[in-house]
Amino acid sequence: MANVPKQGKSQVVKYNKWGYIFLIPFVLVYLVFQMIPLITTVYNSFFENYLSGLKQIGPNFIGFANYKDIITNGDLIKYTQNTLIMWILGFVPQIFFSLLLGAWFSDQRLRIRCAGFFKSVIYLPNLIMAASFAMLFFTLFADSGPINTTLVNLGWISQPYKFLGHAAGSRGLVAFMNFLMWFGNTTILLYVMITSLIGGLQMFDVPQVLTNGKGEPVRMSMTLIMYLNNHLYSKNFGMAGALSVFLFIITGILSLIVYKFSVQDNVDEVKPKRDRNKR
Repeated sequence: MANVPKQGKSQVVKYNKWGYIFLIPFVLVYLVFQMIPLITTVYNSFFENYLSGLKQIGPNFIGFANYKDIITNGDLIKYTQNTLIMWILGFVPQIFFSLLLGAWFSDQRLRIRCAGFFKSVIYLPNLIMAASFAMLFFTLFADSGPINTTLVNLGWISQPYKFLGHAAGSRGLVAFMNFLMWFGNTTILLYVMITSLIGGLQMFDVPQVLTNGKGEPVRMSMTLIMYLNNHLYSKNFGMAGALSVFLFIITGILSLIVYKFSVQDNVDEVKPKRDRNKR
């Protein structure tokens, strides 16, 4: 390899210097809004710090007591299960219809007319605020709402079905709303396995509004973020911090598993092509 002249080296250093300078805003924003809050959250998780009536308890250092309490009371497993069930119920049909529509719109042989218009229509639900979407469905599927009224008038049911009074109904509504809101986004982009998983674990606004923050019935639609929000609302910052750490770990593990499978699939696809090229 030929030696780089000193003048060339200085020019490279000068370019690199400007690259680092342009990175400074990003690093500062990351430190202030990501790293420092993360460290503070982990730090607070080791303390007893909550309100009892109007009296502030703590902060008192209690070690891993908050983590032990979350594990032993069984709520973490229950709400993780709720979150994953509702994510899977919404994500599976979302991926199916997204891949189907994506294949149609990308197939030049079909010559679909007004493809841009249909793509816009498909994407439109993603622009609606989740809270507004949840309020719409709350009205539609209420005991005296138009869905129940129509089903009773058609004779399909004898009395209104309490959608939010059954686990299948409340979970199904949350999953259906998430499917409607996000399948258009998946149709256009198709890179959403990990991002959808992270978004599913952070599911909050739709079930929060639909069930008034209670996760009815009997907290069968209570998600991890709703559980976290309850601790924040009650000013129990120690438990909220410990739960945030658990959520971070769960998200990291599941994302790593999905990433490993995705990488392995890509490797399996590339190997046959390499073998054919060698021949």
